[in-house]
Amino acid sequence: MLRKLLKYDFKSVFKYWWIAGLTSLALSVLGGFCIKILVDANSDTVTIQPPAVLTVSATLLLMLSIIAIVAFALISMILVYVRFYQNFFTDQAYLTFTL
Repeated sequence: MLRKLLKYDFKSVFKYWWIAGLTSLALSVLGGFCIKILVDANSDTVTIQPPAVLTVSATLLLMLSIIAIVAFALISMILVYVRFYQNFFTDQAYLTFTL
């Protein structure tokens, strides 16, 4: 019975978690490319400097990826808290306490 309860609990959390996870993963990969652009732009051996628009957009995308990673961690914590609340303090608690 506990296995079924955990299965449905993971299903309900995963409905929202995968969206945040994929977004965070995509922005992390994009942030990695932005770091490469910014490191190459600040290198002393580069003879041709990239345009300022590219470095500014790379900086903004890097900041967005950092915010996405932090938001993903917060969303994960909030989802765990909401499921804990529902399992112990609402009508679903009846099933939890019968186990």
